[in-house]
Amino acid sequence: MYKPQDFYGQLRNLVVVNLPKSQELHLTEPTVLVLAVIQSLKVDTVPDATGALDYKNSAAGLGALEVVDLTTVQCSIGRVLDHESWVIIDRSGPFAQASFDLDG
Repeated sequence: MYKPQDFYGQLRNLVVVNLPKSQELHLTEPTVLVLAVIQSLKVDTVPDATGALDYKNSAAGLGALEVVDLTTVQCSIGRVLDHESWVIIDRSGPFAQASFDLDG
């Protein structure tokens, strides 16, 4: 049985799969499947009261490559270098529901 679980990692690639309508797959119309290839990271909870997470920044701290349906990713946090400063992008708020417009 599947159950929700938290995972941490780095997005490596996005793979777009165009599926034609198919009786075998129970698809009544063509469908686009977007897969995320994620390098998983091993994380440790910091022993203080904040419950902050700390990832092991070494080859030993890396987990397996995971391929998941992008619609199952509920939040993402990243960083972007902007004018010699790092900016944190946090998509984990109340509007962090997966939604796609692939026709746009």
